[in-house]
Amino acid sequence: MKRTFLFMLGLCLVGATAVNGQTIKVSSDYPKAGESIKFEGMDLPDGAQVQAFFINGQEFDARDIESSSKDGKVTGAVPTGDKDAAFFLLVKNGEQETVAYQPVMLYQADRHTPVAGAQGSISLGYTRMSRFIGIDNDLVKASELLNAELAMQPTAKEDPFWGPYYASLAMSLNSAPAIEETKGRIEALRKKRKATEKDLVLAMELARVIKAEDADEQKAAADGIIKKYPKGETAMADVSNKFYEEKDVAKKAALFEQWKKMGGKDQTAIDRMAGTLANLYGNQEDYANFDKYLAMVGSPTSKASSLNNVAWNLSGDWPMEEGAKLDKALLQKAANMSYESLRLIKSVIDDPAESKPGYYTANTWKGYMEGNYAMYSDTYALLMYRLGKSDDALKYQQIACENGKFESPDMNERYCVYLEEAQGAAKAEATLADLISGGYATGAMKDQYRRVFAANNTLEIAAAKSLAMLEEKAKAKSLEELKMKMINEPAPSFTLRNMDGQEVSLESLRGKVVVLDFWATWCGPCKASFPGMQRALTNHVDRDDVVFLFVDTWENGKEKLKNASDFITKNKYTFNVLMDDENEVVTKYQVEGIPTKFVLDRSGNIRFKSVGYSGSEDGLVTEMTLMIELAGKPGTVVP
Repeated sequence: MKRTFLFMLGLCLVGATAVNGQTIKVSSDYPKAGESIKFEGMDLPDGAQVQAFFINGQEFDARDIESSSKDGKVTGAVPTGDKDAAFFLLVKNGEQETVAYQPVMLYQADRHTPVAGAQGSISLGYTRMSRFIGIDNDLVKASELLNAELAMQPTAKEDPFWGPYYASLAMSLNSAPAIEETKGRIEALRKKRKATEKDLVLAMELARVIKAEDADEQKAAADGIIKKYPKGETAMADVSNKFYEEKDVAKKAALFEQWKKMGGKDQTAIDRMAGTLANLYGNQEDYANFDKYLAMVGSPTSKASSLNNVAWNLSGDWPMEEGAKLDKALLQKAANMSYESLRLIKSVIDDPAESKPGYYTANTWKGYMEGNYAMYSDTYALLMYRLGKSDDALKYQQIACENGKFESPDMNERYCVYLEEAQGAAKAEATLADLISGGYATGAMKDQYRRVFAANNTLEIAAAKSLAMLEEKAKAKSLEELKMKMINEPAPSFTLRNMDGQEVSLESLRGKVVVLDFWATWCGPCKASFPGMQRALTNHVDRDDVVFLFVDTWENGKEKLKNASDFITKNKYTFNVLMDDENEVVTKYQVEGIPTKFVLDRSGNIRFKSVGYSGSEDGLVTEMTLMIELAGKPGTVVP
């Protein structure tokens, strides 16, 4: 019966799992540890990133997985090791959100028995690790998986990790049998003839999880363990808790020393405690103790954080109060600290796998560290500005702002101050205008803009800038209106001779944007539009990918070529005129009146048709420019 249950569980876990309708599945129902496991995902975004979140009890390791993505299909393979137990296969979008996932248990050589810890590890993925994986909690599924694990390994309930986890699920699901079983285990552990500290701590933790004792009873239990094992883990944990509760920095330092004398060697704990002391001493300007405790911090990211915090506090409030002064020697010391924080973070960016936490992949961790580098650059830039080094201030502030896409008004404010100092008011004015119009400005930036604008501009220049802004708004409005008028119809092919007798075929112009203007010498509106068309042509004369063709059609008289040539020569137009002497092309294009203009895209499709002339030369030039722009953009579709 047990074997059948596990078999069905395996089938359940390798089926496709969907988030928002997107799915991913692995190739094997019973993948063996040590194999490379192929996967395939459908209806997924192109460029999706694939990750594998490996879990083995309390140990976890997120890994970037190489994959290929095309037309909504993602494929690849996950390499596994002999000691791996289980993993969640994840597909992330550009915002690092999980859009599809698949839990995968690994099996022993018989391909029916899960690796020890595999089911419990998947259970953890649905609870404690779910926020790192990016999925919702599923307590029922987690409980089923854990029970299956414990059926294989009954003694795991005595484990200081799995025992409390089992109890916490029992409480969350209000499972009376499991809660009563846990109470019995608490009693048995405490009555054990030769109970170890591990036994008593487990009993205390189980009692805390299922709320079997009140706060006084819990404290009495902890005090009893500490009395029996004065240098044990419980006593050390008690000193650690007192360290974080203590407000006085000297007493805090004494507790840290006490913890170490008791045998405290865990580097993660040392990083937290020593880093806390370094920050406190640094903010009190006790740099001897700051250096002492900072030297104990092993993590480059923790060390960089302490250096940046103290350096920022020494940089002076932003903006500084009028008349306030800062000690230059302290500023230089802070700048040295800040620069060291940048160096440390850069070392992590260059080798993210060396120091990443298990719940981040190397690429994700690198992205977070780049964000930290930007934040710390903001600190260093301010210190450079305080020291009168405006070029360096601008350089590092640009790093900070670019990382956040110039969407932080506070950082932008400092950037614009440094910019004016380093490159002048005119440069600052243009940048301020962009940031204010984008909605990423502070009140101080608007005040700065008023000041530099007034200093940089005469009334005439200000009027010209205002006019340019109005024209830009009009252009944006026209662009949106033209998008609504776009069509997408195949352009009829043709071959005509121009006035020099050369043949011009539409087919030969594939890959270019083509403007066709149907006209005749007797057509008043056609001729009235030509000054504007000449301007439009001249504006694009340096572009090899844009071609203007003026198709003379419906021409009167027998000397059609002479009529057209005389007119073009007299008016000095630089048009390439094609002679539609038999009126075949105008018929193909179903032209009902002239002037009629067509704009064709690079694939030979008609995207715009414009009939008549409004009388506005500037309007025509703008319209033709925008039509050419839209027709030339790849992927532009009809709304």
